[in-house]
Amino acid sequence: MNIAIIENGIVVNTIVCESVELAESITGLTAVEYTDENPAGIDWTYNNTTEEFRSPQPFPSWIYNEEIKQWVAPIEYPTDNKNYTWDEPSTSWVEVI
Repeated sequence: MNIAIIENGIVVNTIVCESVELAESITGLTAVEYTDENPAGIDWTYNNTTEEFRSPQPFPSWIYNEEIKQWVAPIEYPTDNKNYTWDEPSTSWVEVI
């Protein structure tokens, strides 16, 4: 099973192990199973109340959307079929040329 190793609410490692109990006995830390539907990664946070993993905030201006379980920019991505990258200082999408 896929196991996230958690210290102070932060995922510090991910491993494959036979059980959560074995992972905890080996590491001495909290271990939680994760799945494709509820993925985990190093430096992600874990909320033990909701049993949810959350990726790090990509930019200070981005907001976590609880409904879709993703970080979103404060301005929607343009829909003109061009390529853009997020520019945090201007809090806007900038076309990649």
